[in-house]
Amino acid sequence: MLDCSMRRPGMLLFRPPETPPDKPARLSYHISRAPQEPREHISTDSQDTLVHLARWNGASFDAMAECWEHGLDLAISSGSRIAGLVRATQAPRAHTIRTRSMLFRQQRDRNWVVATVRAIIDAKILNQFNLLRLYHDRPYDAWADGAAINPNPAWGEAYSDALQNLRRDRRSLDIVDSVASLRGIEGHAAKHYFASWPPLIGNPSFRRQARQAADQTNLLLDLSYARLAHRVTLYLLDQGFDIAAGMLHGDDDGRPSLALDLMEPLRPLVADRFCLRLIRQQHVDWFYHDRGRWHLSTLGWREIKDRWQSWLIGHSRRPGMDQHIAQTVTAFRDWIVHDQPLTFPRLR
Repeated sequence: MLDCSMRRPGMLLFRPPETPPDKPARLSYHISRAPQEPREHISTDSQDTLVHLARWNGASFDAMAECWEHGLDLAISSGSRIAGLVRATQAPRAHTIRTRSMLFRQQRDRNWVVATVRAIIDAKILNQFNLLRLYHDRPYDAWADGAAINPNPAWGEAYSDALQNLRRDRRSLDIVDSVASLRGIEGHAAKHYFASWPPLIGNPSFRRQARQAADQTNLLLDLSYARLAHRVTLYLLDQGFDIAAGMLHGDDDGRPSLALDLMEPLRPLVADRFCLRLIRQQHVDWFYHDRGRWHLSTLGWREIKDRWQSWLIGHSRRPGMDQHIAQTVTAFRDWIVHDQPLTFPRLR
């Protein structure tokens, strides 16, 4: 096994080997996002058939392609251990080639793309709707054990207004026929969904502001969405997908756009519920404010990490959320490969 993580932890970018195909390949690499260092070479022989990258986001598609071309298996780990989800990505194996080629072929069909994006947004709005109903109708089941529940009088009105708009937005999905129009409906639904949060969480000044860490709630949401995107990305890699081949999100900015697409229905189900279960517990020692932004303390990072893992794994009384992520990616693969109906996990 060729373990790059022991040699150079960090982002690895591979350059094409210049050796004949019948001789051992030599992969040269350098570190990105760090001071430039002298280029090093990794020789591969009969026993060096597995390249291990230390970080999941260090695996560019060019790096994977080079490994596949030269018959090297690839494993990706998150941190110091190999992620259990990523089973040594196979060198050009039939299922990977088939999955990617079928996805690219389908994405050339405008009607297929619109139908896929419509299903994604419909599932997201439905889960937003069901999440609000859960916290309105069964608050003691929804909040985490020990969380204070002090209903705000404005919550009932905000709840009714949000549900009315979400119903209207779901009905509108069937009468538009472009991805741009579907994005507009998604944005409108999200606006009214988060407009109901201030009385729900007991913070009348809350406004959803992505990636700005304007308050503790926004910081928790951003961190949860990032962790969810990471998890969806790992499952997509495990299934052989090109994670940059998105439809709802653009694929020209280096983001894992397909992962961002498929995490949309999971935001309310996995990430938003995780945040809401923490917000009302008021863990003030998890946060600190500096230069206009909120940050997590050392204790906060540790607690969020542990609780997120527990949220994914589950326990005897509650199934883990990780199963919903796996179901989403599997359903998307079956939609492409086997032409089965595209369904997503629902919050009930």
